[in-house]
Amino acid sequence: SQVQDAGRAAAEMIAESHRLSGYMGFYSKMKDPATRVIEGTSTNADTCNTGGSTWVRMMDQPVFGLNNTDSGYQCLSGTTYIDSDVLTVRHASTVEAYYIRSALNRAVIFKGEDESSVDMLGEKPFNTFEAIATSYFVGESSQTCNGETVPSLFRVSTDSSGQPVVQELVPGIEKLEAEYLLSDGSYKSANQIALNQWQDVEAIKFWVIARSPCANRNMTNDRVYDLPSGPYPASPDNYFRQMYTRNISFRNLSS
Repeated sequence: SQVQDAGRAAAEMIAESHRLSGYMGFYSKMKDPATRVIEGTSTNADTCNTGGSTWVRMMDQPVFGLNNTDSGYQCLSGTTYIDSDVLTVRHASTVEAYYIRSALNRAVIFKGEDESSVDMLGEKPFNTFEAIATSYFVGESSQTCNGETVPSLFRVSTDSSGQPVVQELVPGIEKLEAEYLLSDGSYKSANQIALNQWQDVEAIKFWVIARSPCANRNMTNDRVYDLPSGPYPASPDNYFRQMYTRNISFRNLSS
């Protein structure tokens, strides 16, 4: 069905991004913290500003989230945000734009045009990857049904200059929430995690709720889903829904 297709596509897309979180090529967090270096990063922050490459260069923060708010994420502008979590991941890829050149003890973040000036200080072997930053959130799509706006999964990624851009991905996604596993074995929502704790999260569990684009006036749906923020939806309505859950370990973030 359309609802199942949308839910599965959204869940797998988000899961695959999180499987890659923290991947930096040859560079490894397993090496001695006293000798490993990442150059060219931005200071970790809980913001996503437009007009610059600061957001994509926060590679010391490979995972980040916002709990049922878009506060500080100005890069979501141009869309009508719907109450849900914002999930952010960063990692290396192999496409052109901002790059990560990595060796065993050293990594440098740079723009493609600056490649000739990158000095690895004798570190070998090394390779070059694009720096990827992605955020997922739920907003109002451009589609409507019987006058009602259809919700959709959106993604923030970056253009060739490293600036955030928004793209609509999967219409019919109504809710996105997550909890993160900390080193003490507890799962917490994003608003319970301090900014300096994000480097230490070990896994994510997230929930995606897909909804039919159109209401069925001949059916009343009173099913309630248990989410970290509480029961959802708040009252019966005429939409068919289905929930999808994934639990992803961050294998690239072990220290």
